[in-house]
Amino acid sequence: MNNRHGKSSVTTTVSAAAAVVQRNLQIMRITLALTILSFFTFSITLTSSYWVDVAYPAGFFSVRHNLFVVRTTYGVIWECVLGQPTRDSMYETRCDYHENKVNNASSPAERTLVGMVRTMLSFSAIHILLVIIAFICGLYSIREYRYTYKRLTAMIYILA
Repeated sequence: MNNRHGKSSVTTTVSAAAAVVQRNLQIMRITLALTILSFFTFSITLTSSYWVDVAYPAGFFSVRHNLFVVRTTYGVIWECVLGQPTRDSMYETRCDYHENKVNNASSPAERTLVGMVRTMLSFSAIHILLVIIAFICGLYSIREYRYTYKRLTAMIYILA
């Protein structure tokens, strides 16, 4: 049985199906590459120490760092302090991990910042899990053309 171009309809159907499969594979490869790229970008952003920048008044002495602090920058994981050991010395930067526990005698600002760091870490973990779930559902919805999975994938992307 030939169509109007002289080719059989079976050949046309097979080549159309192969084109759809190739298109789906291309979409999955692009999606995988973009997901890996976004994961690395997210990891770099997460480890940055420039989320919160705090400037201190002149002559502020931090007992914890044993420095006259001028400025601190906080990230989710790191805390960097710019200050002087004595008033006449050169400025130095000290970077360290955040404290896990805050004493009751510590300043309210330190308790607030540690709370913010814990919140940022929690939301980062939730975000990573949502992106992984969205990616898996996205791959499945490309393979299986069911509207339920496409809607689920769209909602997870909106949440992430």
